[in-house]
Amino acid sequence: VDRLVENHGTVDKALLWVLKECPMQGETIKMLSDMLPRGVDLKDEEALEDVGETALHLAAQRNFYHVTKCLLTYDSEAPVQKRDAGGKLPLEIALEAEYDKVAALLIKNMSKTSIRAMFDKGTDGEEARHSLQDMLKTGNMPETCQAVMDACIEPTREPDELRFHFSILETDRNGHTPKDTSFCFDGPTTYHRACESDVKSIRQHALVRMLTYHKWTSYGEKLALARMMVYGVFLLVMSFALISAVQVSDPTVYESHKDKTRAVFEVLTVLFVLYQMIEEFRQMFR
Repeated sequence: VDRLVENHGTVDKALLWVLKECPMQGETIKMLSDMLPRGVDLKDEEALEDVGETALHLAAQRNFYHVTKCLLTYDSEAPVQKRDAGGKLPLEIALEAEYDKVAALLIKNMSKTSIRAMFDKGTDGEEARHSLQDMLKTGNMPETCQAVMDACIEPTREPDELRFHFSILETDRNGHTPKDTSFCFDGPTTYHRACESDVKSIRQHALVRMLTYHKWTSYGEKLALARMMVYGVFLLVMSFALISAVQVSDPTVYESHKDKTRAVFEVLTVLFVLYQMIEEFRQMFR
């Protein structure tokens, strides 16, 4: 370690060399245990200018989970928001390479607001930089998906109260929300992908459960009640038509006012049955 520090000038630059050149993660951890107590500054701007990357960038590139955890433990204010020479965050490097555990760890150490900004459409209409729906679809990054959904839940000033940000779950495959004119109503949303996930902890995540509850209380409950009332009216109409038909000698004759009323109710019954059949087929192929 002394020789490395001497060759590179500072312990910060020596640390970056170790993270870039050490072949094994275990060996890197051993080197870090000797170098970090020497007062490594993970926010050293001079080292960043020379190498173009921070220690977290290098650890994320090599999928060194334990090294990343060690760096974050050493410095709780490690520059997780610092961009490299290419303009990328350490998290973005891990996301592009699909390094699940490293990406999830970095998300947990970043502000929830910044995470939502990465996966949600901007207020100015700017497209989201990353797609939670794509990650749920591939299924390769379950821990990262959970970490992103965790970032959508934050405490409020009131005790025992939480604020849930549902917008990320309500987007279509292009990142548009139902409020956008370009929203795709025929395709699945991120919420659908989460509900269909093979990972139980994603399906039962608090954000998914609360959105389900919100949809039920806001729309589902009212829709179910309306359909129940319509079905009740259908039963009354059909019952009147059947009872009236069995009371006459020839139900195919419509002469009296009662017969004509029965005819109207029979037509309404047929129309309702056709509507229900069409609706069932539409739901099957939706």
